[in-house]
Amino acid sequence: MTMTNKSLASSTTTTLSPELILFIECIVTCLGLQMIYSLGLANRPRATLRMRVVWQSLVPVTLLKAGNMQLSFIAMKFTSLPIYNVLKRLTPLCALITDWTLRGQKPRTRGVVVAVGLLTFGSICAGLGDLDFDPWGYGAALTATLCQSGYL
Repeated sequence: MTMTNKSLASSTTTTLSPELILFIECIVTCLGLQMIYSLGLANRPRATLRMRVVWQSLVPVTLLKAGNMQLSFIAMKFTSLPIYNVLKRLTPLCALITDWTLRGQKPRTRGVVVAVGLLTFGSICAGLGDLDFDPWGYGAALTATLCQSGYL
């Protein structure tokens, strides 16, 4: 999906806006869910009065997802695909910090912290050789990572 979005975002012959690409992704997701429900592979949730809680959570999560997508498209215009993927690999670290600071949920084991630390260290090592450093691209990618950890 990232490669498709990168090629569409950086193509000079395509005039698709990031919003249209996001809309198409949403339509494909809805059609996929409908197909899963039609084949009986999953049960469709019933709407109840308790769904109000879901809708209250849905708005901020949707805004964070849209922010992640928009910022990702911007980042892909200014960075190479490998560097973009390196920066997005920092999402587990951001999610770990977000869970700890906002929800008070500490990591369950030290193994989780070690694994996230190794992943972060590897991402930083891979990104050190970037000769085309673009602060706008890096800023957009890191902000997209924060948005992604927010809706996770």
